[in-house]
Amino acid sequence: MLENLPVSPGGGGFKPKQPGKGGKGLLGWLLDKAKNFKDQIKSKNKAKPSLPPLRQQYEDEVRGLANLVDEMYNEGHTIEQIAIKVHQARRDLGIKYKDLTPPDLLKSITERNIRNYNDPLGPTLEWLRSRGKSWGDIIESAVRPGGKDIDFNQ
Repeated sequence: MLENLPVSPGGGGFKPKQPGKGGKGLLGWLLDKAKNFKDQIKSKNKAKPSLPPLRQQYEDEVRGLANLVDEMYNEGHTIEQIAIKVHQARRDLGIKYKDLTPPDLLKSITERNIRNYNDPLGPTLEWLRSRGKSWGDIIESAVRPGGKDIDFNQ
């Protein structure tokens, strides 16, 4: 998890170490996680039916949020700032794709999110933090598609 990353005290909170200064830092760690995640997805997708194109586009864009993490990290933002921004970007993607989702499937997704998170878009920052999730956990979950319990081929 990201809370195990090497961090150094900064003026407004904790800031990730820069690459090359003792360890891989946030970027190296995220790149390793992304590679491992892609390998896991490849092996899981072999046994599963393919996703509908709309869902596949959504999942690709969610994974693409790792680029935002990388960009903000390189600009020197704190882990907290990155988490807040990437979490909001993930919720924005949820709105974009829910607006394109067929009504029956949207109803299933919305009911599941309200049941699990008490929010139609999924977990809020407040919900995640109240359950002990670190800023690193929030970054990690924001770039990982969820919904494994939903049948998108209905």
